[in-house]
This record gives sequence, structure tokens and C-alpha cells, in this order.
Amino acid sequence: MAAPQREMPKTVIKTIETKVEKAKSGKGYDFVLSDASVDRYGDIIKTDGWVLENFQKNPIALFNHSAMLPIGSWSGIEVKDQALRGTLQLAADGTSDRIDEIKALVEAGILRSVSVGFTPIAYKSYQSEDTYGYIYEKQELIECSLVSIPANPNAVMLAKKLNISDETQQMVFRRGSDSPVVVKQVQSAKGSAYIAAHERRRVLRSQVDELISKLGIRALNDAKVRELHAEIQRIDESLR
Repeated sequence: MAAPQREMPKTVIKTIETKVEKAKSGKGYDFVLSDASVDRYGDIIKTDGWVLENFQKNPIALFNHSAMLPIGSWSGIEVKDQALRGTLQLAADGTSDRIDEIKALVEAGILRSVSVGFTPIAYKSYQSEDTYGYIYEKQELIECSLVSIPANPNAVMLAKKLNISDETQQMVFRRGSDSPVVVKQVQSAKGSAYIAAHERRRVLRSQVDELISKLGIRALNDAKVRELHAEIQRIDESLR
């Protein structure tokens, strides 16, 4: 029986585990951000369809897609050898204890997954005997994060040997998700309030993104960014 059709999301997040390599030129770490392989949802992202211009204007690198966790920036974003590639430039040593710990986990090969968020521009569906998926033919890169990984005993043991704090370990070893992000549609008496809350959240996120664009890594300790993020969290809790 053929798999059922999925709703096309407005924004898509895809995660790929890759080999961490020291940058071939200069400092940083080279990553494959995306390739054309079939993911676990049956989707394929055409590598020649990436639209990168807007992202390259402000290539901030985040952790776990959180605007509150800028960790550096991306450079050299390009499609090469059938993959979207880039170099992660982590913030300088001493910027924060959290970033220093993340850098140690990258160097140890524990953190090796990156996740792209993109907006589909052109796509088509396809169906095989047991799979229904999308082929993304053109898509705009919105954001790219270093992301957490599921816990495993060896990785946790190595993190402890590196003296990684309990707080960072909890953040790193939680199970993430590369499932499509879809805005729910509510057809009920609560619909107007639900939509208004989402609109408020969208405005707040836009303000946070604007501040990050201006402040860069300094946004990590900015009082206004923290205030906006706290309000976003309150909205998220009310929508659960």
C-alpha cells in the first residue's frame, strides 16, 4: 500500500550527520550541510536548486535553531561535488563557557550534525510502492545550525572526560527532530486567539533576528534579546 500524502510545510528543517574536518584553509570546520540523498521521510533536495544570496548576507550559525544560541558564523557556503558545503567559524575562545564547550565537542567528533532550515520555492511530489515524498527542486536557505545528537554511552563518557558541564550535556544529548515544521490551522472558537498568538510570535522572532543581525555574537548576552526570547517561550507554553 502506498504511503499517505503529507502536508507540504511552509518551512522545512533537514538534518544530516557528517564527518567533521578541520577547514582546508584558515580556521574553522568544514561540513556538508545538505546533499541529494533520500532522507528518512522519502524527500530529496536537489543540490543545484539552492538559493543562497540572502543567507550569505548574514550567515549567523546557531545551535539547535535557537536565536538565543548564536555560536559563530558560516563562510564559504557553496554547492560543490553534489552537496551544499560550508565552513563553520565558531566564536573566539573565551566568548562564553558554553561556546568553548561546544567547540570542544566538535573537536572531539561528538557534535557532527548540522541542520538546514529552508523555504521551498519549487517542488514536486513522487510516489513509489511504499514511499510518498517530495523532490525539492528550488529552495532558499534560511538558517543553518549545529544540532544536538541522541545520547549514547560512549559520547556521554567522552563528554564527561572533557569536563563538559551538566547543563551543556543536557542540551547536546537530547534527541532532536528533522521533521517538517508546519503551522497548524485551527478551525474553532479559539482559532482567532491561536492565530493572533502565532502572529505575535512571528513579530517577536523577527525582532530577535534583527537584533542578532546587528549584534552578532554579542546577542548572546543582550538583555533585549533575552526579554524577547522569554516572551516567545511564554507564547509557546500557551500554545501547547
